[in-house]
Amino acid sequence: MDFTTSLVNVAILFALAIPGFVLKKFKLIDSCATKSIVNILLYICIPVLALKAFLTSEFTPTLAWNMLWTFLLGFGFSILLFFFSKLIFCRFKDKDSSRAATASAYMSNFSFMGIPVIQALFPDNSEMILYASVFMVVGNILNWTLVSYTLTSVTKYISIKKALINPPTIVLLLALPLFFFSVKVPNVIIDGLGMLGGITTPLAMIVIGVRFAEMNLKELFSGVEVYIPSVFKLIVAPLLCLGIMLLIKMAAPLDIDIVNTLFIIMAMPTANIIMMLSEFYGLQSKTAAKCVIFSSLFSILTIPLLTALLSLI
Repeated sequence: MDFTTSLVNVAILFALAIPGFVLKKFKLIDSCATKSIVNILLYICIPVLALKAFLTSEFTPTLAWNMLWTFLLGFGFSILLFFFSKLIFCRFKDKDSSRAATASAYMSNFSFMGIPVIQALFPDNSEMILYASVFMVVGNILNWTLVSYTLTSVTKYISIKKALINPPTIVLLLALPLFFFSVKVPNVIIDGLGMLGGITTPLAMIVIGVRFAEMNLKELFSGVEVYIPSVFKLIVAPLLCLGIMLLIKMAAPLDIDIVNTLFIIMAMPTANIIMMLSEFYGLQSKTAAKCVIFSSLFSILTIPLLTALLSLI
């Protein structure tokens, strides 16, 4: 995919955030409404999108192997980036800012932006949605374990229960038997799931638009704790992961769709969950909020540049 095509697709994607921005500026949507939209996305739309990907994919040993590759690589990359981030941001004087910057530098917005971007750039590739759904399980496990520990430095906030019992994991457990046994689901059900999953991208971008409207731009562009995590998250992290995958691909058969999926996910801005968990644990969440919004703005430029590299692989 060339730079121009990628830029146009990403521009259209971010244009979907404008209604949310306008609604918030004119006070036609409030925090309660935004939270409700987020719940619809997390508990209905994104799991349904994942379920449809499983139900419309034909089981093969190769596809099952690729899903395992995706899980292992996604988990491994996240741990690797955590250690790199920890080394970089441990010198920040403010401990809350240091922990927020560390989490912001390695955790991608895989649900609200990763899947919409993959849909926009590869609309006819259901296998990439399948691999992204597998990474969602990885991401949700990390959110309630590694990310929670990163933000708090307290082991009691690590929740194995929440890591294993969440919508993406439950959907995966429901879908895997149907997938492995090639159970045929009526088209009317597939169409219904497609309609419900189809609103994921516009709803997710409306939420992003609301978040933009809530942030003071002058405050957003102040502080090194915003720039360094964003540069690491949007440029260093995805290129590092891409390099590792290309090295693996030279020695082992690694499907190009896995490479594309994980590279796009790693190239996404900081996950909204970093800001949400900071608030949930009663921490100073200003750094987390600034990293989420700034990296999202910066990604308008970096995503087209990085995805243009995929055409060279």
